[in-house]
Amino acid sequence: MNKPYKILLIEDDINIVEILSYNIKKAGYNLFVTDNSDDAISVSVKESPDLIILDSTIEGTHHLLKSEFFKERNKKGDICLAFLMEKSGSYKYIEEFCKYTEYIYKAVKPGIFITRIKELLNKLESLQLKAHERELNSEHQSVFINVSKAKK
Repeated sequence: MNKPYKILLIEDDINIVEILSYNIKKAGYNLFVTDNSDDAISVSVKESPDLIILDSTIEGTHHLLKSEFFKERNKKGDICLAFLMEKSGSYKYIEEFCKYTEYIYKAVKPGIFITRIKELLNKLESLQLKAHERELNSEHQSVFINVSKAKK
């Protein structure tokens, strides 16, 4: 882990919050917790998390996913999303809101949960590096073209 990733956990079950919070902090991540979508938007804007872990049953979560903050970060490809799912039940939406999305059952073992989070953040970091390399290459090409034109 090259940087201390910021994680926002949106969960209203205190037992799940306690278990996940302990394991997320133990893994070395910075954690912010809220139990509702309204606070999630303000925490997201203030803290700019790299990962949002979202209880898929909390009402109003679509407001966060449709917020300008989230749309802009998703467009840049510098945020990922993990939906916490009940093992049984039907859901109104099972779709990718984000370029980097993961679905995790709430009943998952803590070690497996942290492994899934690490994999998601590693994938995000890898893709960010590739995007940065493409950006640098395009800047170098622009400089080369401009220097070539100046010589003529």
